[in-house]
Amino acid sequence: DKNLLEVLPEEIGEIRDLSDLYLEGNKLARLPKNIRNWRNLRQLILTGNPASEKEIDRIKKELPLTEIYF
Repeated sequence: DKNLLEVLPEEIGEIRDLSDLYLEGNKLARLPKNIRNWRNLRQLILTGNPASEKEIDRIKKELPLTEIYF
């Protein structure tokens, strides 16, 4: 967290065994398109990132069982 990341590689979406992902305090405006592969993700922390409302809606839709903090 707080690494000022601007982009995550698309390949991170291929990791299927993520359970918790902490990305707060970065500069991520979007997540990779294939995040729906994160079926086991329990918690996603994205506070302090400049994601648009459209991107937030997409993330919520693709990860309906994940606890997400924006």
